[in-house]
Amino acid sequence: LHREEFSDLGTFKGTMTSAGCALLLIGLAAMVAAAAAARFFKLAGLGWLAGLLDYWPHLLLAMLALFLLLQSVLKLAERSTSPDRTPPNQAP
Repeated sequence: LHREEFSDLGTFKGTMTSAGCALLLIGLAAMVAAAAAARFFKLAGLGWLAGLLDYWPHLLLAMLALFLLLQSVLKLAERSTSPDRTPPNQAP
């Protein structure tokens, strides 16, 4: 690792890898917390509040979809930085 050169592409990939892992861990923790909270609210007689926790998978899905859209930023950045052809007024 000490001999490798740092690049924007490598930094982006490393950041997205770390963010993806964090999102998966947060999703797992949210699943456990939502199940425990729903059980607690049902036992406490707050079934309407437990019903609100039924929508947590939709929030997780939205977060993961946003993350996947951010992955496409790399492809867009590659297209914008790719070398263009020579302008028509200049001879090769």
